[in-house]
Amino acid sequence: MPWGRPSREPVSVEEQLRVRRMIWLRFWGPSLTVLLLGFALAFYFMQPAPPKSLVLATGDPEGAYHAYALRYRALMAKEGIDLELRPTAGAMENLALLRTGQVSVAFVQGGTTERSGEPGLESLASLFLEPVWVIVRGTDEADGLAGLRGQRVAIGESGSGTRLIAETFLRDNGLEGAYTLVDAGGREAVEALRSGSADAAFFVTAPTSPLLRELTNGDGFRLVPFPRQRAYAARYPYLAPVTLGEGTLDLARNIPPTDIPLVAARSMLVAHEDLHPALVTLLLKVAKESGAPRGVFGTAGIAPPPQLDGLSPRREALRFFAMGPSILQRYLPFWAAALIDQLKIMLLPLITLLLPLTKIGPPIYVWRTRFKIYRWYRILHAIDQVHKRGLSPKTIDADIARVRALEKELTEIHVPLSYMTEFYDLHIHISYVLRRLQEMAEKRRRAEAGDGQTPTEPADR
Repeated sequence: MPWGRPSREPVSVEEQLRVRRMIWLRFWGPSLTVLLLGFALAFYFMQPAPPKSLVLATGDPEGAYHAYALRYRALMAKEGIDLELRPTAGAMENLALLRTGQVSVAFVQGGTTERSGEPGLESLASLFLEPVWVIVRGTDEADGLAGLRGQRVAIGESGSGTRLIAETFLRDNGLEGAYTLVDAGGREAVEALRSGSADAAFFVTAPTSPLLRELTNGDGFRLVPFPRQRAYAARYPYLAPVTLGEGTLDLARNIPPTDIPLVAARSMLVAHEDLHPALVTLLLKVAKESGAPRGVFGTAGIAPPPQLDGLSPRREALRFFAMGPSILQRYLPFWAAALIDQLKIMLLPLITLLLPLTKIGPPIYVWRTRFKIYRWYRILHAIDQVHKRGLSPKTIDADIARVRALEKELTEIHVPLSYMTEFYDLHIHISYVLRRLQEMAEKRRRAEAGDGQTPTEPADR
């Protein structure tokens, strides 16, 4: 019960608990208000919660990128994130969608980004190596890229990374304008080879690609080797020399029949800079769990983001590869880990405000409680001093009534148990002063009855 409010008798246990809660709230209420204001300010500057959906630009629906994106989507769904897949013509279109903010994440082939830099884009990881496959019709030994002179060559769709690499390789080998361009890629390029409307076709894809399997397992097609693979890798940092071992694609049929030197482009996971940090870690965790082509070229899953083509590595990605997922993300669902990670910023105002409050709180509480008791002492002392000095004998009856009212008021007040000593001392002192005033009043009445004079001396002299 608040100070100054009369109680009801008898006082139940529930009433006593309510009174204590009211006293506690009246003292700690301002402190709690300050804390809440601090939380509100921190919440204003706190990063928003991660979105529930994400758009990933993949590539050809029959390509390796899209196949891995399907695994990503299944794993992301378990964490409550809806991953929307955006099929595209290839890496060049993926980059265009990233630059305009139409997608948040995309698979990007090395060599397709601007060497002068890609502001607003950041690399998250190096995923796997995608060999450059040049497949020609016929069973004769392929005569390298020089054998494509005067041939009809499918160099990939417009907007694909395959076309960019094909045009680069053909130009470097002096074949620019010396071949007939067939504007086809992916499934269309396969059908063009089969139908005879194309003599050769470029593909940049993982060895597990279904399209590649169709051609390498079929008769009448040859794979062009790259004996000068180290020269290509030295010229273009985004390429790596690899070797396709004998029988790698089909042991039973021994395809290929010999080791074949190839070059491979590094595939990357690239994100727009606005991608939420929590989703960066989740994407990398999903990419690691989903697996990547292993063993064919000695790769071992995803790797830290490369310093290539003007793409700066994302800070959260570097931390992930250095230390792995955070402890929260290892043992908690994604939404719970993200929420707790958000609330960490709230600890700053809490600690900043709570530490001083814990130091000054108890003294203030003591002062406020004693102040309520001392308020009655101040009134009591003033009355006592007036009559002790005999300054106002005519008001003694009014002051006796005032002290009795004070005593009655005090009996209706609840005080915390830790301050009962001061409370009962006040009771004793009120009784003492009341008794002195009553004695003085009695002497005054006797004196007036005896000689009609009002005594001016105090009753205890």
